[in-house]
Amino acid sequence: MFGGGDSCGRASGCAALKALAQKYNFPKVEDPGLVMLLRFSLGKESRSKLLHFTYFKSLIALTGLLLPLFDFSWQRISDPECIADVLRQVYADHSLNVDNVFHCILETTQHPAAAASFASIMFAPQAELSFSEALSRCDMNGVPICLMYGKEDPWVKPVWGLEVKKHVPEAPYYEISPAGHCPHDEVPEVVNYLLRGWIKSLESQGAAALPLLDDMQSENIQSSIAKDLEFVRQGSNKSVIVRFMGSSFSLWNRMESYFTSRFAKLETKWQ
Repeated sequence: MFGGGDSCGRASGCAALKALAQKYNFPKVEDPGLVMLLRFSLGKESRSKLLHFTYFKSLIALTGLLLPLFDFSWQRISDPECIADVLRQVYADHSLNVDNVFHCILETTQHPAAAASFASIMFAPQAELSFSEALSRCDMNGVPICLMYGKEDPWVKPVWGLEVKKHVPEAPYYEISPAGHCPHDEVPEVVNYLLRGWIKSLESQGAAALPLLDDMQSENIQSSIAKDLEFVRQGSNKSVIVRFMGSSFSLWNRMESYFTSRFAKLETKWQ
């Protein structure tokens, strides 16, 4: 299963995670696993409780005083200029042609049921099983999980990815840079390479090393390693930096690595 993201992406990601946490039966899948593109934050759950509505209350609100406010918000959100502005924030590489994505989103917002679907998401009741609880339950049930994250995500900062990693410390965590909110669309070559390598490692029961680790075992990587990954797109060579987070990697490790690199650059500059 593949999940993550805001709006429909987050909904599908949470649905996949919670389905696995509940041990639902999946046809023709002996060992279901989950790949998560980290585009959500655990911290939003606490805020969602403060904004919790039942369906009954939401219907009253939408047919009453809040209806004009909702209409105004929807008109703003579905405006082509607003959509274009959001897409400029989504991608770290602004040279990418996102016209197809733009037109797909615009077409969706023009569907007669689009506003109602948006309202049903915004005013849906709180799920019985929270995201963090589902994540922990998947870990306890031995569900294979792989985490992938775009470092330049403008909304969900690296601290949220590390928070998810804390819940599943043994899950491989890959941070891709430069990549923004949708790494699977911005650098699909890299995401597919990591995904294929993770699946191969699962199928071989660890005989095949995880991507970036070569012959090293992931349990032996306590902090993190980073490597350049090169790929070809439309005849041009491109590259990104992919960092693998080890089982004991923490926010402090990240800060220490950042300041060490900064001091090293300053020393080189003044020599």
